[in-house]
Amino acid sequence: RRRLLVSGAVRLLAAAMIVFGILAASASAQEPAPDLTPRQVVKAQLAAMQRNDQPAPDAGIRTAFRFASPYNREMTGPVERFIEMVKQPGYDALLNHRQSSLSDTTKKGNQARIKVHLIDSSG
Repeated sequence: RRRLLVSGAVRLLAAAMIVFGILAASASAQEPAPDLTPRQVVKAQLAAMQRNDQPAPDAGIRTAFRFASPYNREMTGPVERFIEMVKQPGYDALLNHRQSSLSDTTKKGNQARIKVHLIDSSG
């Protein structure tokens, strides 16, 4: 079994996605909702990428992109570029992962950081 601690570029992506200025996302509706916490956003993003190709190819990555802050979308978009980036080594562990867990949320100023631990699709 291979367990992954998300680090480096993936941690940077995760941190960028959870900056307090992000659009929050509703896990049930998979659409932005400003009343949700950074932790709820990260959970929704992970759930979407865990089932990346449901209901359509790369739907999970597209959902994660919608949850990102305007700045993050500007830096990593358009969505087609973001899809290719997430499929690269390092980020690809997020796709179809078996399990994830989150650290406590650390807040500093207008930012929140959450470490993500994954077991990737190969276990």
